[in-house]
Amino acid sequence: MKTTFRALPVKTGVDGRVAFDIQDNLPMVREFYRGIREREAKSGKTYEVEVTVDVHYRQRSLKQLNLLWALVEIMALEEQGSYDEDTKYGYYEGLLDLYAPRIDARLTDRNVPKRASDMTTVELSKVIEGAFQQLAWWNGISFESAAQLRNYWIEWHQWRGKAKRDPLDGTYESLEDYRQRIAMCEACTRRLESGAGHMAHIVSRGAGGGDTDPSNFLLLCPECHLYTQHQHGWQRLLRDYPHLKHKVDRARESQSARPVSETRGPTGEAPEDTEVGMF
Repeated sequence: MKTTFRALPVKTGVDGRVAFDIQDNLPMVREFYRGIREREAKSGKTYEVEVTVDVHYRQRSLKQLNLLWALVEIMALEEQGSYDEDTKYGYYEGLLDLYAPRIDARLTDRNVPKRASDMTTVELSKVIEGAFQQLAWWNGISFESAAQLRNYWIEWHQWRGKAKRDPLDGTYESLEDYRQRIAMCEACTRRLESGAGHMAHIVSRGAGGGDTDPSNFLLLCPECHLYTQHQHGWQRLLRDYPHLKHKVDRARESQSARPVSETRGPTGEAPEDTEVGMF
């Protein structure tokens, strides 16, 4: 007996494992197995069931597309002094060449980058991450653009944190891959020179936190890691940078630790939950 269920891949946080969420299909799953049990009871036989999981990724959101084009505008304005449509499209194509998955074009059989409008949430998130990386590497970016970039970074972290699963979970091959793909301090957004960031455990080794899963780490500048997080604790870090709250709480929850957002800091104040902008 065979059946197929549609599912979404969900990172469990345990040894980097990926489970499959079939929540949307639970009524069908229950009915299927109820029918099997009834047949087994009537016939006295045991049936073997072959289950196929149809892995499904959600399509990218309009908000993601808007963010990508906002980052493209910053690139065009900073390097060309203009963000007319032709200039923006040139930078858009450059990002796709670098970070988009490639497909064979139907008419020409050429191997080309996938269009953003055809990408999944995961695929487009990797392109957006690449756009942030490119902008962080640029020298001499204007104060106005730097401030806007910081706002976009915060909004994007908030959006990812509130999603059912972070679309970038499971896309990092290793901690080193994670370090290379994050070009800014995840807290203050300060540009990080190659190898200069600190990998900060969210759940420490002593408390059962893993050493290999990027979802248990934040890449921070030395000041945010040593001064803010180590000397003053997670409450202070999340008070200053509340966009990190969801990732920190999610990592702690995976280890059955109490969310930092439910604890009180030395002053008796809980971290604030701020909302800004596009997301």
